[in-house]
Amino acid sequence: MRRTLAMLPALLVLSLGITLNLRAGLGSDTLSTFEQGLARTFMGGDEHTGTMVLAFNVVVFAVFLVVDRSLIHIGSVLFTFCTGWLMNFWQGVLNTIFPNALPFWGSCLLLLAGVSCVVLALAYYVPINLGVQPMDMVILTISRLTKKTYGFGMYVFSAITFILTLILGGDWGVGTVVNLLVVGKAVDLVMPRIRPLVYKLAGMTGENK
Repeated sequence: MRRTLAMLPALLVLSLGITLNLRAGLGSDTLSTFEQGLARTFMGGDEHTGTMVLAFNVVVFAVFLVVDRSLIHIGSVLFTFCTGWLMNFWQGVLNTIFPNALPFWGSCLLLLAGVSCVVLALAYYVPINLGVQPMDMVILTISRLTKKTYGFGMYVFSAITFILTLILGGDWGVGTVVNLLVVGKAVDLVMPRIRPLVYKLAGMTGENK
C-alpha cells in the first residue's frame, strides 16, 4: 500500500507533463504526437487525444497480459486507465489558465516544464517496481532484448512512433526533437540520483527493491 501511494504523484506529474508538452504547441513527445495523430485521424480532433491515450494503453496492456505479465502490477493498471483521463483533466485546467494563444517564449516555458515533469515522473516511478505504464512495457522490452539502458530503449521506441506521427499527421516540431533527444538520456541520469529517496518514500527494503 505504501509503495502504491508513493507512486501516485508520478501519475499526476507524468500526465501533467505530457499535457504541458501538447499545450506548448511546439511538438510533444513522439508517443503523444502519434496518439494526437490517431485522435485526428479516427476521432476528429485534438480534444480526443486523452481518449486515444487510454485506447492505446488498453491495447498495449492487453498484449502484455499475454506476452509478458512480469511487467504488469497495480501501477500498470493505474497508468493504463488513469493517464488519459488525467490528461483530459489537465487539458481543461490549462485551457482555463491559458485561453489564448501563447507567445513563443511562453510556449518554450511550457515545453521546458513539460519535459522536466516527464523526466522526473519516469525516473521516480520505475524504481518503485509495481509494474510500468504501457509505453514503458515496450521500452523495457526493447532495452532487455538489446541489453541496453532504459534510455536506449526509449530512443528506439521514439524513432518508431515519430515515423508513425509523420504518417498520421500529428503536430511535431522543436518540442518533439527536444523530447526525442533529451528525455531518454535525462531519465538515465536522474533515476540513479533519486533512487535512494524513492526507496525511502516507498518504504522499500532489500527484499522488495
